Amino acid sequence: MKFWRKRCLSLLILIAMTAVLLLHFDDVEATQSRIDLSSKSDLIVDGEVKSIKSHKEADLIYSHVKFLVQEVKKGSSSTKGKEIIVKYIGGEVETGKVMWRSDQPHFTVGETARLYLRQRNDVFEVVQGPVGKIRLDKTSLEPVVERTAAGYKLW
Repeated sequence: MKFWRKRCLSLLILIAMTAVLLLHFDDVEATQSRIDLSSKSDLIVDGEVKSIKSHKEADLIYSHVKFLVQEVKKGSSSTKGKEIIVKYIGGEVETGKVMWRSDQPHFTVGETARLYLRQRNDVFEVVQGPVGKIRLDKTSLEPVVERTAAGYKLW
């Protein structure tokens, strides 16, 4: 009986130590990922999605997000309090065609987020797609669907 108790205790200690090590490595990996994002970004901002407009270019649907910058973490502080345009692949056009890509971020009007951005001409792109967008609010907003005006559901 003592043998099995010692065996079980040893196993529990091993499991606990493994869990602690795994959690530590996850934190190190997450920190390294944020450092990589930061180094690849021209601008890091917190703000709110004000509107989304989608259009078709060739065979792809592109969306332009008006993003109100509330706080600048890295980059030009002249963007604070201004709206910038974030472009990504995906969205819905008036014909009802929808395109979503897993390697692109997804936005909802009214949400607040931290964006890691790279400037491309007069618009910005999110660095590393969905990884470069961190949602800051915890409310469950509805996605933009049919019968909407600027992303808000009409009743």
